[in-house]
Amino acid sequence: MNLRKLRQTVPMCVIAASVAMPPYRVWLMSDKLFTRQYTWQQVEWFVAQFPHNMLTLEQRQTVYTASVSNLVNPLLIYAKMQCESGVVANLQQEQDYDKRLHRCMGYGMGHREKRAGDKATPWGSFTKQVEGAAAMLRHYYDAWESGIVMELNRGDVLATPLNGSTYAILQYTPFLGKNRIYGYNSNDTIVDYGHVAGAELTGTILSNYIKLMNGGSR
Repeated sequence: MNLRKLRQTVPMCVIAASVAMPPYRVWLMSDKLFTRQYTWQQVEWFVAQFPHNMLTLEQRQTVYTASVSNLVNPLLIYAKMQCESGVVANLQQEQDYDKRLHRCMGYGMGHREKRAGDKATPWGSFTKQVEGAAAMLRHYYDAWESGIVMELNRGDVLATPLNGSTYAILQYTPFLGKNRIYGYNSNDTIVDYGHVAGAELTGTILSNYIKLMNGGSR
């Protein structure tokens, strides 16, 4: 059915009712994984596996301190950073590096600010990005309540996150992309949530980071 033609002849309230779907039940990862902590030496080893990574010692310390202070897995922070700006693997290397660094977590920025990627916004610095994002993820994690329903993709998709970690990640970035969701179930085994019809990429990246930390290939 052509939705555009349908809009011309049918009131939107009727269209909404006709395409309404029950909320998807979504589980991206366990709360244990969300809050898992690593030693400084372990995290340093992890970052060293990316030969193009350009983060300074001070910047890496910022990530680790934010992780410990908020009890958020440091690999989750790096996964969100890679998802938002690509500066962890940094395959683009020097290309727009400063811009990507200043919006590395996408924190406090709309699409216009993300594209600009400069220091014009109040959150346009690496430290503010990391500290703000870690605190926000923890805030959402603590705010989760069983049965809560979220609106994703500007209200086009309804989802019921099954735990605090899933709620935090989807609340931070309330969009489902064109890729399939990969995450962890209650036993921390990787599962495919293809039925959700898309995904925010953080769960996929984190699963790869965990495998790397556990001795697997990147």
